[in-house]
Amino acid sequence: MTDSGDIPALPGDITPVWITSVLRGCGVLRQGTVASAQADIIGEERGFTGVIARISLTYDDARAKASP
Repeated sequence: MTDSGDIPALPGDITPVWITSVLRGCGVLRQGTVASAQADIIGEERGFTGVIARISLTYDDARAKASP
C-alpha cells in the first residue's frame, strides 16, 4: 500500500489526485492519472445510517484504466 494521506471523510472529498495516488500505490493504475472523480450518493432514504456513494472515474488518457 501507499501512504495516500488522510482518507476522505465524505464522498465529495475524494479528489482525482487522491484517488490516483491510491490506485498507483496498490498497483491498479500503472499509467495516466484520474482526471475526474464524480461522487453519486446512493441508498438515500433506504434506512442506511452512513453515506454510501458510487464514484465514477474518468482518466486523462484512454489507455489508463484501473484493472484488478
